[in-house]
Amino acid sequence: FIDYTPDLPEQLARGTIDIVALPATAANWLARGAGSRTLFVDETVVIASARNKSFSGALTREIYEAARHAMFQRGEGSSSSHEAQLLRDVVLAQRDVVLVEQFLTLPAIVEASDCLALVQRRLAERLQASHDIEIHPPPFPSTPLEIRAYWAAPAEQDPAHG
Repeated sequence: FIDYTPDLPEQLARGTIDIVALPATAANWLARGAGSRTLFVDETVVIASARNKSFSGALTREIYEAARHAMFQRGEGSSSSHEAQLLRDVVLAQRDVVLVEQFLTLPAIVEASDCLALVQRRLAERLQASHDIEIHPPPFPSTPLEIRAYWAAPAEQDPAHG
């Protein structure tokens, strides 16, 4: 398992790596020359600290936009995450004060701050057991998060991809 690198498409084409798992919305640059299969589909939720209540009641769009945010960002200046695409689709302003390259750090940051973060529901539910966070539905329309496995076209006949 390796972190995302800018030369990922070349590594996949050369066979240096076998499979890449990415959100479909973040992999349109990869999908053209690769085989793929859906691994799972999940919804995006907002997590907030249960310790540092920055709002009470239902999470509204106004509260969301006024809040501080922690956000996953793959590499400096990258805007190809599912979350970034979702925010562009709903034309939503977000005040990012913390950017992380490892989305698994988001619950710890949220728990210890007044930041909100967008994560997938399954992850949020699992991390509630070890982090004092609350899960809220997003106060805007949200497209499902589809995680797909991608592999180089020459490996399309590999039985492991079926």
